[in-house]
Amino acid sequence: MFLRGKEVDSSVDLTELAAKTDGFTGADLKGLVQEAAILAMHDESFVFKMDHFRKVIESPGRRQRNDK
Repeated sequence: MFLRGKEVDSSVDLTELAAKTDGFTGADLKGLVQEAAILAMHDESFVFKMDHFRKVIESPGRRQRNDK
């Protein structure tokens, strides 16, 4: 839903992304896409790549799954 209308590289594995974000809320997913977009812009890219999502998900201090 949050990637609709966005350019996504063939490296993006939606199955892997879904598994890594199991338990994320809608707000968590929206934030993930926004942070990945920032990383893409830093790479001077207008295309989301799997590496952008991995960096966000694996960043220190990032809440994993639906931790409370």
